[in-house]
Amino acid sequence: MKRIILIALTTIVFCSASYSQVIEPDSSKSTLSIGTEIDLLPFATGGYYGSVVLGYKNFRLRPIYSKANQPGFVLPEGFDRNKMDVYAILFDYFFNNEKTLKGWWVGVGFEYWKNNAHDKEDKSEKTFSTQIFTVGCGYVWYLTEYIYINPWCAGHLTIGGDTNVKVGSRNYKSRLFLPEVSLKVGIVL
Repeated sequence: MKRIILIALTTIVFCSASYSQVIEPDSSKSTLSIGTEIDLLPFATGGYYGSVVLGYKNFRLRPIYSKANQPGFVLPEGFDRNKMDVYAILFDYFFNNEKTLKGWWVGVGFEYWKNNAHDKEDKSEKTFSTQIFTVGCGYVWYLTEYIYINPWCAGHLTIGGDTNVKVGSRNYKSRLFLPEVSLKVGIVL
C-alpha cells in the first residue's frame, strides 16, 4: 500500500510541475524529453516498477528497476513462486516523423534478473541470476499533453547465468524464451 501511495504522490508532483510551467507553442515539440513510467504487471503480481524515460528525436533510453513475482503458470512444475529483482537498460525507436515520442515503437535491451525460486513441497529457496536479451514493441498514446498510456509486448531470451539450478529436491530450469504483455502509464515533461 505504501508503494502505491508513493507512486500516486510522485505522479501528482510530476503532473503539477508540468502544468505549472508556461509553455510557448513551439517549445512543446522539443527534441529532448524526460519522464517516468510505471508498469502495471509488476503491481498486479505484488511487486513494483519504475523507470526513467530519456528521449531524443525518435530514440528513447529507459533504465529500469522492477520487483516482480512470476505468475504460477510460467513456473516449472513443483515451484510456487519466483521473486525477481530486474535491472534493465532498453533502447527504443519510434516510427513517427514528429519530434514527440508517440505512436508505434520497437525496442531492444539487456536485463539482469536476480531470481529467488521456492519449492512448494520441501519449502526450500535458492537465489540465482540470469541475463536476458529483450525485444519489444508497443504504442504510446497521449491522454493529455504530458500523460500517456503504452500498451506493449516483449519477448525475453535467456542468454546467460544460472539456467538450471538445484532448489531443494528438484531443479529449477529457466525458460529459454518468455513472452510478456502489459500496460505502462507515463509522464513526460
